Amino acid sequence: MIERALGKIVVASILDTVEDTYYRIKARVETGRETGREFIVAYAGDPNSLDGGRILTRLTGFRRNKTSLDVDHYPFAGCFITSEIPENFEVADSGDVILYCIWYKERMGMGFDVPTVGRIRGFYDAGLAHRILYFSLEDGIMVPYRIRPERPPHLDNKRYKKDKLSPTGKILMAHVDDMTSDQNKDTPIVVCIDENIDFETRILPEFRKTRMRFIRMEPQK
Repeated sequence: MIERALGKIVVASILDTVEDTYYRIKARVETGRETGREFIVAYAGDPNSLDGGRILTRLTGFRRNKTSLDVDHYPFAGCFITSEIPENFEVADSGDVILYCIWYKERMGMGFDVPTVGRIRGFYDAGLAHRILYFSLEDGIMVPYRIRPERPPHLDNKRYKKDKLSPTGKILMAHVDDMTSDQNKDTPIVVCIDENIDFETRILPEFRKTRMRFIRMEPQK
């Protein structure tokens, strides 16, 4: 059944570019149970910039309202994650991987401190995420925001003053637990991080504590 493939993160080889405004890459699955299947991948940038080769992609259903293609020729679609394949990576469920991205405010956010889901997906699109956890740096303090589609961002734990925010690890685990609940099963776990936050000292140790695989997403433009 094709449903078993949806939400899987796999390695794929690029076969060709596609004349479409949304699905711009034709690829073949190289790892997991769907190995050998050809499918189309959503990509916002110039697919020729990837120089062929292999990519990491998350398998999804089709966004028929975004494309002029006859998608019924394909078993499923994919969302581009990165062209930097992690060492020894083969296949994983969405609920076993934290997908993180770095937010460059001036280039991506038009100067706004906190991005919307739509703005994030314009550069990093792992598929429909019911929530994205965003860490902003405000006066030297990491402030978490829970961002939801079609809703304004709000403080993830707004009952606290900025100097009494919950520990980063606690907030991160709450997000992981939320995104792996039955209601959100098979949706991507996405964490977006302000470029001014020191990833190595402030985020990486907390990622390691989760004992989950974490993969950096590559901006699509």
